[in-house]
Amino acid sequence: MNIRKRFLSIGAVVGALALGVSLAGAQAPIFFRIGTGGTAGTYYPIGGLIANAISGAGDKGVTGLVSTAVASNGSVANINAIQGGSMESGFTQSDVAFWAHSGTGLYEGKGKVEDLRLIATLYPETIHLVARKDAGIKSVADLKGKRV
Repeated sequence: MNIRKRFLSIGAVVGALALGVSLAGAQAPIFFRIGTGGTAGTYYPIGGLIANAISGAGDKGVTGLVSTAVASNGSVANINAIQGGSMESGFTQSDVAFWAHSGTGLYEGKGKVEDLRLIATLYPETIHLVARKDAGIKSVADLKGKRV
């Protein structure tokens, strides 16, 4: 084999090895879906902001992570999607998350969703309950059996 063919053969082998190493070093993207709520609500745009902040585009976020906000039917749908593996995370109201984790409330008889974990609290949700003075309602417990 002449020198030129030998160098071409060695170059081809080195090139193939270099390509193989670079492909092995390249990581497949990791997808992280965030279940939000309806597109007209508050949670969808917040989910989009979080997804953009943690996605690894350019010099920000987590390298190799592709995160997306996914419109959903809310708390229960998000927990069910996480449990079923079709989403990695989701927004939920604290009472629904507690019921799912403890197997109570809406999740009574459905079993506990024990592998749920809290990442962050977005903000407290305050409600105001107002009743007529003559309704005899002095506490939340007094609402039992009433039409709300």
